[in-house]
Amino acid sequence: MAALGLIGTLTLVWQRREAESRSEQRPGGVGTGLPRESTAVPLIPPVDSATVSRAVPPPPIAASGTTFIAPAALDSIRTPKPASQPARRTLRDARLFLRGVSGGATIAVDGQQVHDSVLLLRSPGRHLITVTKPGFEPWADTLWTDAGDQLARWVVATPVAPPASVAPEPTATSPKEAVLRIQVQPPARILIDKNDFGERRTLVQGVTGGSSHLISVLPVRAGYTRKDTTVTPRPGDTVTVHIRLEGGP
Repeated sequence: MAALGLIGTLTLVWQRREAESRSEQRPGGVGTGLPRESTAVPLIPPVDSATVSRAVPPPPIAASGTTFIAPAALDSIRTPKPASQPARRTLRDARLFLRGVSGGATIAVDGQQVHDSVLLLRSPGRHLITVTKPGFEPWADTLWTDAGDQLARWVVATPVAPPASVAPEPTATSPKEAVLRIQVQPPARILIDKNDFGERRTLVQGVTGGSSHLISVLPVRAGYTRKDTTVTPRPGDTVTVHIRLEGGP
């Protein structure tokens, strides 16, 4: 910019001197005795292209594949940010693991047959689970589930009892039976003398009176430890056993 101002000033000075020089050399008007007025015609001297190129810096040359965009243009082409939307809450399926299902068994959930022992309960709420197999008693359980629950159930296959036969009359030497009523909190697998009766909260079972019986409670949920106890009911007695599982590592 300073070089352009200097060139303009020199041009004006040169034009003024040229005009004065022409007015002094021109003769006066005829019959008047007065000098004729001269009209100065501004002349623009040739401008050296090298001088102009040094005075005015060339525009920046963009690299190959690069486009220069003015700041105002950048503001105009900026893509507006989308408005934030609240995250949608999705319900997870409850999952049920069936243990102890043998080959040939048929599993049904709410009356619909499935082909896997890991069940996805797609409608949280009340569900009826049934397991059937020829030659065994049907097994059924009702569950109340919430979204995301992880549950496990132990299926107990009880053979179908043979036709009832006439039992012989007890003799004086026949041992009398006793009844064990076992209540467990929380529900767990109950074993009496190593006979597994599956996951239950309450079990009523007849045993031989006057003999010792081992009761084992195996937790099906993490965070609890196994518990064993021994009872010796008298013949004809009904013994209630309360077992509460305790937390463990």
